[in-house]
Amino acid sequence: MLRYALYEYIKARHFDELQKYSFEISLLELCERLDCKQYENEFKSFHTRVLKPAVLEINQFSEKNIEYELIKQGKKVIGINFNINTKDVIERMKIYAQLESIYNEEQTKLY
Repeated sequence: MLRYALYEYIKARHFDELQKYSFEISLLELCERLDCKQYENEFKSFHTRVLKPAVLEINQFSEKNIEYELIKQGKKVIGINFNINTKDVIERMKIYAQLESIYNEEQTKLY
């Protein structure tokens, strides 16, 4: 569920499909937007259980490519800088074909 929430948040922020987009967000705000406040003081858990798997899944199964950099104050992570772009048409067609082979046509209409 958190993976989908991150995808929807990224998609809402990156609505101009033709341009790369970067934005910074504080860790507290991201946890609030994803409704996972239990992780706001435990970045290591948030990173391994939410952020890393979500970005891998989004990059594998969606039209977006996401990279991120951690924003630190000393040793503490206080935010994340996301860099987003849209995959080219051929990559997107491969992903759609892969999703159609996994799911039936009705389920893939969401993508």
